[in-house]
Amino acid sequence: MFLGLAYTCLAIASISLWAIGFNPPCPLGTCYGYYEFLTRPLTLWGTSYYLLSAYLCYTGMAQSHRRLTLVIIGGGVLVHSGLLTSFWAYTKNLCYLCAIFLILETTLFLAIVLVSPKRGRVRLLPGTMAALFLGSVFLLVLNPAPPFRLYDSDLTIPLEFLSGTELKVSTADGLLVTLDLRNKPALIWSLWCPHCRKELERVARYPPAMRPYLVLALRMNTKELDAARALLTQLGLSNERIYVVAASKVGVTPLMLFWDSKTNTVRIK
Repeated sequence: MFLGLAYTCLAIASISLWAIGFNPPCPLGTCYGYYEFLTRPLTLWGTSYYLLSAYLCYTGMAQSHRRLTLVIIGGGVLVHSGLLTSFWAYTKNLCYLCAIFLILETTLFLAIVLVSPKRGRVRLLPGTMAALFLGSVFLLVLNPAPPFRLYDSDLTIPLEFLSGTELKVSTADGLLVTLDLRNKPALIWSLWCPHCRKELERVARYPPAMRPYLVLALRMNTKELDAARALLTQLGLSNERIYVVAASKVGVTPLMLFWDSKTNTVRIK
């Protein structure tokens, strides 16, 4: 009964995080794409997994069908571990909340292995869990946009070089170009920003195909452009093209601009 309640609480926490638009990777959005699995948010997958685990505990299947239960619940723990490991390997970044969920999942799984939970006495709960589980699967299939955006609040910074999904910038040689954010995000960075180097180090760990556009906020200084090239070479990003925008048009760095297909808007983090 206790294990079923514990999984129910995890399911409530997971669906609540999805409802407010929680984005596990990082507040700057440099880890875009890692908060989904098979194009579905990890929080929705987690909700279905927790509700299924709760159902197995409430109905007594954790005892009567022990091997099947251990495979299902243990498999979820392994998948979550693999996703976090992959995320860390590519970005050297870790969502602490996701890690806490994984620790709780592992603890409950070990409890099932060691304690062998008994069938719950509340008759209403197994049917309720089954209905909620089917509802979570329905959400996975539909994959709707979260109803709220409390956690992931966008910065309201006017960018005059942003028009729709396009960034109007220049190359290092001074040629005017347009970058389409529907193709990939853009990281706006500068040399005077103390946090930009850290973001560039994270970008350097991404596979080349997943790296964003690198747009340098430049104060029209040739030496500054040379210093930027040297920094990218030092970080292993020498093959990445540098795009330039006037620093007076930006103000705040670093900024990650990306296209949100759910809301059909460009988001700034």
